[in-house]
Amino acid sequence: DSGIDASHPQLNGKVAAFAEFNGEGERVNGAATRDTTNHGTHTAGLLVGDTVGVAPSAKVISALVLPNNEGTFAQVIAGMQYVLDPDNNADTDDGADVVNMSLGIPGTFDEFIVPVQNMLKAGVVPMFAIGNFGPTSASTGSPGNLPDAIGVGAVDRNGQVASFSSRGPVNWNSTIKGVFVKPDIAAPGVEITSAFPNGQYGALSGSSQASPIAAGAAALLLSAKPGTNVDGVKNALYTSASNAGSKNNNTGFGLI
Repeated sequence: DSGIDASHPQLNGKVAAFAEFNGEGERVNGAATRDTTNHGTHTAGLLVGDTVGVAPSAKVISALVLPNNEGTFAQVIAGMQYVLDPDNNADTDDGADVVNMSLGIPGTFDEFIVPVQNMLKAGVVPMFAIGNFGPTSASTGSPGNLPDAIGVGAVDRNGQVASFSSRGPVNWNSTIKGVFVKPDIAAPGVEITSAFPNGQYGALSGSSQASPIAAGAAALLLSAKPGTNVDGVKNALYTSASNAGSKNNNTGFGLI
């Protein structure tokens, strides 16, 4: 994300690892935890914050790949690789169990296929924002619109799809071929209060907020049934969501 304010009261002692990557995808040596905007602290708060977070007992691994809320493919993919094995030692289990990505780019991009497959091979749940490019149809963003990723749309307090939330379907016509219903699920994403840097709080709207709420829910599922595989987590989320097992291009299987 844009970084993280690890000293925020909501996040005290919860940042398990942190790295920053430059536009070439290289790690920035000696980088200290910081948030270049408020976005990363806000999403981290929704993941693990003491009172604003869905999974307050979880820890967060933060990769600064979007300085000032923008970055390159190399930067983002470096972060996707980093969170799978922060200490770069395959013998230690320090990688993420769930990965939240509150980012995306409109369209379909093959660059994200391999890093997402690597997450799945590592048994990691890929929970990605579907994008804020709505309300038109076929407006989804990558990597949330990858068939194997869990793309998260945003709903308002009445459970209605937010006007900005990206809609499916998505037409992949490259390495992946087919038309897919997206998003997969939805979560609250309108006027969501969470942590802002320097001990502050603020409300933001977006699929960027819905995605960490859903990722926190996945963490809770894993705490209840450790060792559940990615398909098991997807099945639990999809079958229990509000659309009673049917899927549409506005909210997917519905509100978690």
